[in-house]
Amino acid sequence: MITINMHFCGSLKNIGVNEETTLEFEESINCDELLDELEKRFPAFAKYRKYVLCAVNNEFIDDTYQFKDNDRLDILPPASGG
Repeated sequence: MITINMHFCGSLKNIGVNEETTLEFEESINCDELLDELEKRFPAFAKYRKYVLCAVNNEFIDDTYQFKDNDRLDILPPASGG
């Protein structure tokens, strides 16, 4: 069993998920597969999907990252500014 502890930052807190969320999977998945799962569970996440940045244990990752048990995933919303 793989447990992933997730932290949704900034405007992502408004998609209907708790700021801190834990998901469990029977086997290891990669980041792209996890983001697919988040779209299924939280449909409002879909509009952010292609813009978010992901970091595991304070290191940025790409979509191919293979999660390990008890990884901490920070999901960062798109940057904005003026």
